[in-house]
Amino acid sequence: MKRRHGVLGGLVLVGALGAHAGMGDCEPPGEPPNVPDGAVAAEELLAEASGEVRNYVAETQEYLACLEARETSLGEDITDEQRADIVNTYNAAVESMQAVADNFNEQVRRYRERLDDN
Repeated sequence: MKRRHGVLGGLVLVGALGAHAGMGDCEPPGEPPNVPDGAVAAEELLAEASGEVRNYVAETQEYLACLEARETSLGEDITDEQRADIVNTYNAAVESMQAVADNFNEQVRRYRERLDDN
């Protein structure tokens, strides 16, 4: 499978993805978690968001693995349309996961800056 994105690691991995035709039994992750504003949020809220982000990442990684398995299972019978749909869905999931990670990491940075200012 050609992917636009490489494999991401750690919590840095941190859109709703609809079911697409040809995705088989692949279950898309739930809604991305809401991450509180680090400039004002309590540490407990950020810790809770961290767990939600980790869960979202795990769900998304399972979804990505399923999409890869789906493509493999179609073998040489895969159509160009099916391949494009799987690749586009895969890339959208990676982009959503990265957006969640970027937002979470930004909010943690803002929280730490707030602590440093006090």
